[in-house]
Amino acid sequence: LACKYGITGPDVAPAIPGGLSGVPAIGGVRLSWAPNAGDGSYDLTWSTNSGGPFKMLATNLIATSFLQTNAAIGTTNYYEVAAVDNCSSSADSTAAQVYLPAPALAASAAGPQSLALGWPAWVAGGQLQFTTNLTPPVAWYPATNAPATNNGQIVVTVPLNSGTRFFRLAAP
Repeated sequence: LACKYGITGPDVAPAIPGGLSGVPAIGGVRLSWAPNAGDGSYDLTWSTNSGGPFKMLATNLIATSFLQTNAAIGTTNYYEVAAVDNCSSSADSTAAQVYLPAPALAASAAGPQSLALGWPAWVAGGQLQFTTNLTPPVAWYPATNAPATNNGQIVVTVPLNSGTRFFRLAAP
């Protein structure tokens, strides 16, 4: 009733959170913003279009950071955050934009009889696959070699053999 009828005085909306930013991270896009005194929680919205429409991504966030695990890869993602208190919410922040690049598969010699294939570590769950023939229908198989991490990259070393193999990184 205090909010609805202004029993405790006029309702003053929370201040707009500032400093919303994001970076590609392991598993998606890591977002953070600056809190204001009196903020109760935050609502976070997302779009792949700078002008929206923005869809609700998370509500009632207490922390001032969030990991979006379903961000669009190979495009720019846009985010806005609003502060919420017991009675109202702030206006949305200025939109932050984060380009989440499509991961590239890199190859390098790992020795006289092996090849190292790597991709960015932020691609959590990416799976290295191979095939021996690109004539449709193509059957892709998981490379079962153990992955390792090296300088922000996930690396799989595969032996070279006399057969032709094609590799790809499959989405998680």
